[in-house]
Parts: sequence; C-alpha cells; structure tokens
Amino acid sequence: MNSYILNENEKLRKKAQLLNQENQALLLELKQKLCKENPKGSFVFSQRPPTY
Repeated sequence: MNSYILNENEKLRKKAQLLNQENQALLLELKQKLCKENPKGSFVFSQRPPTY
C-alpha cells in the first residue's frame, strides 16, 4: 500500500512539473504579445511562486 501511494505521488509530482512548465511557457508568450502591443511597457507582471 505504501509503495502504491509513493508511486502515485511521483506521478502527480511529474504532472505538476509539466503543468508548471506549460504555464511558464504560456506566461512568456503572453508577456511577449503584450510587449509587442504596448512597447512602452506600462503593464507590470509580478512573478509569484507556484502554490500547490
């Protein structure tokens, strides 16, 4: 039973890492699009650590 929980935890950890990478890529894409639309840079983004 304990090994099952550990395996499931590892799967979830890997999924969380992939989702975080995808989110970071999407955030970068959004920032790039906004910079093109607004070159003066009046938008301010705060980088908060992920909450799990």
